[in-house]
Amino acid sequence: MTFIVDATPVDLDFNINRKHRSKKYLKKLNLKWSYSSSKKFYIGFKATVVIEHDSAMPVAILIHSGAPHDSKIFDSILEELQKRRIIRKNDTIIFDKGYYSYQNYQIGINKYKIVPFIFPKDNFKIEKLNQQLSYPLNVFDHKKDKNKLKILYKRLKAELLVLISKWKKYKPIRGKIEDFFKFCKKGLNLQKIHKYTPESVSKTIILTVFLAGIITTLGYNTKTALQKLSET
Repeated sequence: MTFIVDATPVDLDFNINRKHRSKKYLKKLNLKWSYSSSKKFYIGFKATVVIEHDSAMPVAILIHSGAPHDSKIFDSILEELQKRRIIRKNDTIIFDKGYYSYQNYQIGINKYKIVPFIFPKDNFKIEKLNQQLSYPLNVFDHKKDKNKLKILYKRLKAELLVLISKWKKYKPIRGKIEDFFKFCKKGLNLQKIHKYTPESVSKTIILTVFLAGIITTLGYNTKTALQKLSET
């Protein structure tokens, strides 16, 4: 199966222009200052959503306090998806450039046995990745299955290199999750949340994304349909 992963900032309705909230004040509320390229500094969370490619149905929602960098939480996201038995061996997971690092490509293949299709940045060198994607050492601990594992890693690596070589063709596909977020924020009022505790914020995010998922199952799962929903 193919899944798309992305994160969006979730801004709480604090008027930070009129009154500054110190780190000490926010700590009492179990909140943090956050930063994103789109919102700059804000008080809130980062919501990571995983949708199934064809249906646009959300299969997981992960909420992080503050705004940890995407590349730093790549491993923990996949670990959680594996624990929930959402991702399986041979699946393809599409990520944007925020999750990019050579190490994350290795983690995706060697640890989780998936195709980690992370969009590359400008300084990416496919030759360097090809050299770094070697068999993990624990392959040689499996004497009976060693050859099968080698074949698996080799195939996952080959699929990844093919996808990355033409990654620009897949930008509209990955863009589907951006349209999903726009629908949640503009169509379902997730732009600013009028809640001020982690528990109430988490419930609101989950319910909103769940509602958006129900709507996509009614046939509103194409890029055009999601764009129209976000404009209503």
